[in-house]
Amino acid sequence: MKTSVGKRGRATTSAADYGTIVGLDEDGETISTRGTSDAALQAALIIQRNVDMPLWIIDTEYSFDLIFQDHSSLAELQAAIDNARRSQ
Repeated sequence: MKTSVGKRGRATTSAADYGTIVGLDEDGETISTRGTSDAALQAALIIQRNVDMPLWIIDTEYSFDLIFQDHSSLAELQAAIDNARRSQ
């Protein structure tokens, strides 16, 4: 998996034949992902590790939203997203 992080927290990630864009919004409080592929979530984890505060994370389809803070792995983040989707 190859990830590059640019200005203002925008990350572009590609894994094999899959690519995605994950961004940090202008106020610096919300990460938005295009879907919840491993590539998208890995990029979100990289952004979160470089920010010293909790962030909201949403996908572009608004199928979940949650506070993103202490998730350290793809599995933890995916479980939190699945839980957020069930509780909507």
